[in-house]
Amino acid sequence: KIRVENPQGYDPSQVTGWTLFTADASDYIVDGTPQTIPFTKMDSTSWGIYSSSTLEVAVRISDLRPFQMTERRAWVSVVVSNHPAGDTGYLRFRAPEAYVWNFDDAEFIYQT
Repeated sequence: KIRVENPQGYDPSQVTGWTLFTADASDYIVDGTPQTIPFTKMDSTSWGIYSSSTLEVAVRISDLRPFQMTERRAWVSVVVSNHPAGDTGYLRFRAPEAYVWNFDDAEFIYQT
């Protein structure tokens, strides 16, 4: 069971404030990260939340098991809706280290 408490808004300190702890049934901390969790192993900082009252993101992953176990690729579907108006913006997808994005151009389907 994972309990997540998101902040109410963006604060610049978020990029150095993400940590991860495990706790027992009585909420006593058992283990945790001594410093902020970097966004990637090449970063020294983490990430911050984006404030939008309308942005909706849905992610569907067909199978969370490793390829070595299933010998089949998993399909990732991401739907972003109600995004803020404007003609520019970036969306970055990251997978944990050792995961490989493996798709042909024809398999990358997008709609604007």
